[in-house]
Amino acid sequence: MLGYIGQWHSVKGCPTLAAYLKNRTGIHKGHPCIVFLTDHCVAISGELFCDLTNNGVMIDIDRAPGRRKLVNHVFVVTGRIFAAHIPSKPSSRVPTTHATAEDKRRLKEQDRLFREAIKAETGATRVMITSSGDVHTRTPSDSHWEWVGEISNVQRSLLEPRTGGYLCGDTPEATAYRTAMGF
Repeated sequence: MLGYIGQWHSVKGCPTLAAYLKNRTGIHKGHPCIVFLTDHCVAISGELFCDLTNNGVMIDIDRAPGRRKLVNHVFVVTGRIFAAHIPSKPSSRVPTTHATAEDKRRLKEQDRLFREAIKAETGATRVMITSSGDVHTRTPSDSHWEWVGEISNVQRSLLEPRTGGYLCGDTPEATAYRTAMGF
């Protein structure tokens, strides 16, 4: 919703912040991360550290306070997307139109194809779409739901294939979804 996408990572063994900082590699070292500690979160980007205890000032990672706190999860920011419009609560409920049986069948099939395309693109076994319009997936290797994005951004990624993204739209399932949507 805020315009950023990323990946949730579990940290094995709940190391201290000092141990996590010393042993981080790959995506954890090359991308900004939000590190969830025992009682709050901190932001880390490269060799810079930001925490509310120092009023949000970026400091050198070697001077990071709270190095004995335990690290639970890490959210790695992998990219930026267009921020979604956050609708305000409607002033009054608008009556919905009644859909025909054929319309309901078509919408159900489009939803099934949408979920299958997300599974194929992400390697997920389950897809959850929340009432607020967020798409989450769960893979066999993860014990938690991973946020994929806002539903309109996920749909756009599948309907407008491109290379180099988290959802490229280049699987046969995404092609079937595009066909069902008339693209």
